[in-house]
Amino acid sequence: SYIEVFLYCPHNLVQFKGRNLRRDFFLWYNQKIETAPRQKKYGFGKSPAGGSGAMGRTAGESTSDKWELRDMRTIGIIGAMEEEISFLREKMEIVTTKSVLGLSYDIGRYAGNSIVLVKSGIGKVNAALCTQAMIDHFGVDYVINTGVAGALSPELRVGDILISKDAVQHDMDTSVLGDPVGTIPRMAESYFKADEAMLELAKEAAAECGLDCRILEGRVASGDQFISSKEQKEKIRKTVQGDCAEMEGAAIAHACYLNRIPFLIIRAISDDASDDAGMSFDAFCVMAAERSSRLVETMLEHMKG
Repeated sequence: SYIEVFLYCPHNLVQFKGRNLRRDFFLWYNQKIETAPRQKKYGFGKSPAGGSGAMGRTAGESTSDKWELRDMRTIGIIGAMEEEISFLREKMEIVTTKSVLGLSYDIGRYAGNSIVLVKSGIGKVNAALCTQAMIDHFGVDYVINTGVAGALSPELRVGDILISKDAVQHDMDTSVLGDPVGTIPRMAESYFKADEAMLELAKEAAAECGLDCRILEGRVASGDQFISSKEQKEKIRKTVQGDCAEMEGAAIAHACYLNRIPFLIIRAISDDASDDAGMSFDAFCVMAAERSSRLVETMLEHMKG
């Protein structure tokens, strides 16, 4: 049917005068079907000033009355593990939860923003599938990846935070064919640049979030490996000049690049990616995840409106 073609055609083919038409449809549809009976409880109805809430109805309108569309900023937030999303989930106002590909996407609000929050699972394939499903089913405008990572740069210590300038897959290796390590063969881009406006916003948030740690910009190096040796660490630094190592960021960045969705990766350091990385990760993972989440929360407060 025509509606099926509209809903499932490529993301960049449903743009009109700068608007994402599919996003608007999903926001309207989800709001109408899922939140109409609960609009008063969750704040989707009339605002205190007397205007309509986000895609909601003014007080007294029936469910059959006309629904209004409003430009609502929808931010997708992805963490690989429960520890990486639990702090924000506790604070956001969850309206509903939907399952896609076996993943639970929490839909709600935080700091005046429409939020879609999800645990992707560990590894690049899980992260890429999760990101594409988020874009296709929820029409997000921005994607933030939050979590923990191992330090590769000598400037980073446990508890510090790295904000991505770009991201690369350090385990993409066709060097036997003459390609540099990290290069994706026959693709125009292999080092995926974070959105500059989001990066600047994160830097502003970093100055205000009150964290007692260093917050640096750098390159995220992703691979399906837990880096835990000096040799692995030195290899990644030499081949792709990564500043931190983790297992999802570049895959999320790759999906966002193909869909033309602005993204940013925020990673707190849980270990130094050396021989004792496993013990350090176990000891400091939750602390690092909480710091990453605090920076994301402050950034969302700056994105309000």
